[in-house]
Amino acid sequence: MKKTIISMVLAMAFGMPAFAQYWTTYGGYDPFSNGDKHIGLMVGTGGWFSNFEYNISNSSYSSKKVTDVERALINPSISLHYKRVLSGNTVDWGSSFLLSYTMWGGEYNGLDTAAKTTFTTKYSYSEVTLSDLIYLMVPIGDDISINAGVGLTIGLGLAPKLSTESSDGSTEEALGQSDFGDMLIGRINAMVGVDYHLSDSFTVSANLIAWPLDIFSLLGENRMRGIENGVSVSDKMPFQLMVGFTYAL
Repeated sequence: MKKTIISMVLAMAFGMPAFAQYWTTYGGYDPFSNGDKHIGLMVGTGGWFSNFEYNISNSSYSSKKVTDVERALINPSISLHYKRVLSGNTVDWGSSFLLSYTMWGGEYNGLDTAAKTTFTTKYSYSEVTLSDLIYLMVPIGDDISINAGVGLTIGLGLAPKLSTESSDGSTEEALGQSDFGDMLIGRINAMVGVDYHLSDSFTVSANLIAWPLDIFSLLGENRMRGIENGVSVSDKMPFQLMVGFTYAL
């Protein structure tokens, strides 16, 4: 309970001021208010820059014993993208909001000593996040710009979903378990990308967004996502590689 309360306080303390300056008029001057506005969609996949870490705490009261855990290579993501561009003399400045849905996943194997069978469980857990990015846009010719910047991501992880198949042919669908405090998301992010202007209205973009710092890791805790049956996986240094388009409003 103490960790959950601290996590909620930190989420509000770090997240609300960063987004309030854009979504409301309270809090000061918004330099992008008179910038060019664009809206679009981005799709892509997520991954991790860190090595894979996991914990297995097999309960003595359970006949199922997990032996190894893996994570998926493809983790699909889709984002609604709202971008504003403030033109400068030699370079431009961009401000982006990304409302994203991402599904992470993997599988683990084990042995059911009571049924004398082996099993494979595929797991997935989803995240709904809101990211705020501010970045420098360096023009390369008339149609291309190289972008780089930083920002903040807040959000919430959803309960894991499990699909288990046993060696005797039986299958089972279930929901996993995660500590609520570990499902809260607060990350400092970094972005590099490129924009290609097809016309005055349409722009094609490719972005790499990485989260090198988890705000809640400042509590000194090892951030893990609980899955089920004593299984938890690391959520350290994730990233998203995304492509998409925007349309000028």
